[in-house]
Amino acid sequence: MNVVDEKLKRGDVVILDGAIGTEIQNRGVTMDVDAWCGRATLTHPEVILGLHIDYIAAGADVITTNTFGSNRFVLEPAGLADKFEEVNGKAVALAQQARDSTGRDVAIAGSMSSMAPLAHMQQAPSSVSATDDYHRLATLLAEAGCDLLLCEMMMTPGHAEAVVKAARDTGLPVWVGISAHEDNGQVLTMPAPKVRSGRSIDDRQLLMRRRRNTQELSGFARSLLTDGAAAAGIMHSAVEDTVPGLETLKTVWSGPLLAYAHSGHFAPPDWRFVDVIAAEAYAETAASWVADHGVQIVGGCCGLGPDHIRAIKERLN
Repeated sequence: MNVVDEKLKRGDVVILDGAIGTEIQNRGVTMDVDAWCGRATLTHPEVILGLHIDYIAAGADVITTNTFGSNRFVLEPAGLADKFEEVNGKAVALAQQARDSTGRDVAIAGSMSSMAPLAHMQQAPSSVSATDDYHRLATLLAEAGCDLLLCEMMMTPGHAEAVVKAARDTGLPVWVGISAHEDNGQVLTMPAPKVRSGRSIDDRQLLMRRRRNTQELSGFARSLLTDGAAAAGIMHSAVEDTVPGLETLKTVWSGPLLAYAHSGHFAPPDWRFVDVIAAEAYAETAASWVADHGVQIVGGCCGLGPDHIRAIKERLN
């Protein structure tokens, strides 16, 4: 049993790191038009290593690999399909190197998502076609030495179930992060992006894809978590949508809860750091998730960096 499992079993709070992809961008790395932050593992490993170290120094108990955008079907249109093993293996190795260099007993979470290639969404595979790629990634992350697998931004029917099953099949603990959005009192599975003037065709495709797949959260979560998980919760959702998402999730899930919100907005392939919540304000909010809603795992998603994690650590102490 690792330190994270021990904390959860005792009922303690576990601090997850903050954003990986958007923080890499925030540090000057250009995002790939298809693989988003996936290419950065090859081009800017020193930035990723430094980011992991900064999160550990900020107080994170868990750091997340830069593998959110590294499924083979995402790397393929980016011209990196033949580097699938290298990209993902190196991402895990960088997290391990950061842990070893700090000497802290932190866990490494292998990030998995169902993100489609951003500039070629029309070429995204069906969930059935993508199943093999999800299993390849889950197996690689497990064999490379991840302590758990983190299924992030689960919101697309079919794909979400395939990702979670692939993660479960490795035998590692699986955390499931679901995206939520409240609309007229109904809690749905997708954060609805704000439509802005001058959006590109890729932005419109992203918006249409989200609208097509939106569904009510409780039924989606019930189906996704039927076979269990080590933890589940709401992530990659606006701060104000997190509590409605958590309360809805709690009607179908009684295990350990996680919560990590985003701040700002996405205009593919870049994150826009506008109106990002202040670190201290986010820490107060995260503390209320713990105190009032039973959350045991807190961290940050897109737009939130080491300062936010440090503030959470200080506030919870």
